[in-house]
Amino acid sequence: MLHVVFLAALVGCTGKKEPNAAPGDDAGAKPAPQGEVHIPKPSGPPFRDYADFKKGDASKKKMKGKQGCLPRGRYKLQVPGSDTSVIMVVTGDGGPRTLVVALHGGSGDAKTILDQTRWDGMAEVAGNMAVVVPHAAKMGDYGERWNTGKWDEGEKSEMIDASSLRDDVAYLDELVRYVSGDVCAERVLAAGFSNGGQMAQRWLCQGSEPDGAITAAGTLLVDPGTCKTARPIRGYIGTKDKLYTEPPLEGSSQPNAVESIEAWAKINQCNDAEPKVTKNGDESCKTWKGCTKTTSLCIVDGFPHGWPAPWSSKKKVPTNATASGWEWFEAQ
Repeated sequence: MLHVVFLAALVGCTGKKEPNAAPGDDAGAKPAPQGEVHIPKPSGPPFRDYADFKKGDASKKKMKGKQGCLPRGRYKLQVPGSDTSVIMVVTGDGGPRTLVVALHGGSGDAKTILDQTRWDGMAEVAGNMAVVVPHAAKMGDYGERWNTGKWDEGEKSEMIDASSLRDDVAYLDELVRYVSGDVCAERVLAAGFSNGGQMAQRWLCQGSEPDGAITAAGTLLVDPGTCKTARPIRGYIGTKDKLYTEPPLEGSSQPNAVESIEAWAKINQCNDAEPKVTKNGDESCKTWKGCTKTTSLCIVDGFPHGWPAPWSSKKKVPTNATASGWEWFEAQ
């Protein structure tokens, strides 16, 4: 099992892009202990068109790898009927694979979330993984954002007709069904930051495809009573992030990031005992007891709105939400 102690950088709600980080440029981060896994910022060949694989038997035979699974590589695609783009990075020689769906923050994009979290680098380290990075649909004057369910509350709700928004729960379910057979996916992990973290929690609650979620600065903005089943979740939040103590929409009754994971503890039928707390440097992780599915919240002291990591431009920290989150999911 991978052992990690450093944290990966989060995508901001504003979509502000953190600078690209190349191997060796993590200045200011604490050096990794000997034997610790380092997540590189990968580069690779141009993206291949996934539609070439979907065309017919001849193309499939040419492109398929071991066990009839889509071979390792970088692909671009669109879900039929959708006008937003998706990129996919596939590692390993065959199945079974874990399918990671990485959701960017508000006004962000695929490049931003990968620069900040390095899920594509994690795929290279872990192997046998397919990282799918979809793009949110345009939401009026707000830019590209996920339909998280918060648009019906607060003073700004009148600016958006919620009935006109894309059903992103249905969209993400369809995306997984579109690629999972070809990549030989065995399980599905939702990973998101900020607006993408909100969407990951809504999808985990109401969708049919995800098996667990890792979120940073994410909140649960839909009625917990709509959640279909218990599912494992791990949240990350910094104490300098306003979502640590405040709702995402000012003046609303929405939960903050801490309250959202506490809501998941109830969804996952955890008992009333105080959660177990483990500390590692500036990070304190709470794990609830007696749950039907593991429920965990990691609080990073002094960290702002972001995905904590040694390469983060917000604040370099030794915790790594990508690698430690992956280790947590592997244990489920």
